[in-house]
Amino acid sequence: MFQESEVVFSINGNKSSAFDMSSLPSDAMALLAMMQNATAPKPPETKINVSETSRDLSSVVSDALKQVQNSENGLVRSQPQAIKTLNDKMMALELLKVEFDPMKKLTIYESGVALGISTGQTSKKEVMEIMKNYSKFSFSENDMIHEYSDIAVNVYFSDEEIVSEIKFLERYKGKTSKGLSINDTVERAIEIYGQPKMKSPKGAIWDKFAVFCDRNIITSIRVQK
Repeated sequence: MFQESEVVFSINGNKSSAFDMSSLPSDAMALLAMMQNATAPKPPETKINVSETSRDLSSVVSDALKQVQNSENGLVRSQPQAIKTLNDKMMALELLKVEFDPMKKLTIYESGVALGISTGQTSKKEVMEIMKNYSKFSFSENDMIHEYSDIAVNVYFSDEEIVSEIKFLERYKGKTSKGLSINDTVERAIEIYGQPKMKSPKGAIWDKFAVFCDRNIITSIRVQK
């Protein structure tokens, strides 16, 4: 047996030498501790002061800390956006529930809500029930696309039978919550929503919201999950 302050070196399992750990420089002690932790059971958590280690060891530890911090910062940035989107959808659904104006019932919410349907949340069965209030068309549970041509709405489903996309076509009578409608120009859309993430002669895409056009006139509006 040796004291906790001793370090023992061995060759093929045979004890070679031992010396007092207290005589080691602080950076060597930190490095040995890390080597021991790689093979031995993990001891109670301890903190290593990066400034007390050698330059090479310090850079390794600093890089690891930066990776953790960047990962955590990424979560911090994305979490509020996810919460905001969910809150926007919930608020839109509540507004549609209490709305009595038939035209406002057709409002397209940019967060991915329309007609009481929420992208990424509403199931196929729920859509079939909801759309009875708006359309004379009906579909089977095997259909992955529901084309309600009488009100100019297409609903697309994921493999899990959850709404992935809603598309509003030329004869749709509703507007977005910010006042954009079919037959407006793409310039008007950009004036309302700012510069899109992607733009071409065929349309413009922001985040979950997009418009498609013919000769610069909007012919359809899409919201996605």
